[in-house]
Amino acid sequence: MYDKKKKDNMFLVCAKVDTEVNMKGLEKYFKCGSGSLRGADQDSLEKYLGCRKGTVNYFSIVNDV
Repeated sequence: MYDKKKKDNMFLVCAKVDTEVNMKGLEKYFKCGSGSLRGADQDSLEKYLGCRKGTVNYFSIVNDV
């Protein structure tokens, strides 16, 4: 996820597949403006985590430079 107003602010949020994610709660937790969080695009995932959409997991963080 990233903050659309501050594109350098990126967050890795992992949850179980059946978990309902509260975006408003995450915006408050990360101190982003309302409606600012977006899912990362394919290019960002490959650049920062070395993986594709749908394959991100905790271990992807080892690829972060």
